[in-house]
Amino acid sequence: MTREGCYTGPDPGPIPSGECIQTVTWKEVATRGTEVRVYGVTRCLLQTERTGSGECLRNDTRVPGAVRRLIASAPASAGLVSWTRPAWLDNVQVASGDPASRAFGVDRDGDDIYFGILVAAYDAGGRSTFVVADAGGWCYDTGCAGP
Repeated sequence: MTREGCYTGPDPGPIPSGECIQTVTWKEVATRGTEVRVYGVTRCLLQTERTGSGECLRNDTRVPGAVRRLIASAPASAGLVSWTRPAWLDNVQVASGDPASRAFGVDRDGDDIYFGILVAAYDAGGRSTFVVADAGGWCYDTGCAGP
């Protein structure tokens, strides 16, 4: 997954204006009619109690449909899918009494904060296994690393 023009703060000075473009690419040749879908995950599912730091997702993490939001989709034959949002909505520090979380993506309308990015292929036979394109992160310090 690549990012262009995205704020990865926290940096001193003004937060950049403009658009953040995120792109997921793939190389596997897909069968005709296959669609690749990219989802944002709205919760950090692997936070633990009161210590340490870690990722919000792993490839084996069970991600309920209620915390997945479709961000973008494209025919598998395209080899990539991109989406844009305001640059200043990247790398948001979220703290609500739990560990601080690096929420590296917010949807275009600011309605959902994404703590991870998942990708799956869909065709007439169903859905592939989800692949983690970005695992997100959490820590008990406001200095969580950016994407």
